Amino acid sequence: MKKVILSAVGLAAVLTSLTAIAGPDWQVIEKARNAKLAQIRAAQAQKSAGMPAMPQPCQDMIQAPK
Repeated sequence: MKKVILSAVGLAAVLTSLTAIAGPDWQVIEKARNAKLAQIRAAQAQKSAGMPAMPQPCQDMIQAPK
């Protein structure tokens, strides 16, 4: 009787651990990464759209040859 119970417990442990062996779902991870990246890019675009234009003297200093 002890062997039957131990076998049943062992089988149950193996069956429940199969999901851990399967590994992560990479499609879900990539989808979440792309969604977060799109959110960051949208926030940056919104932020840069609201920034005032650079004054002309500053632009001249940046573009001046050295």
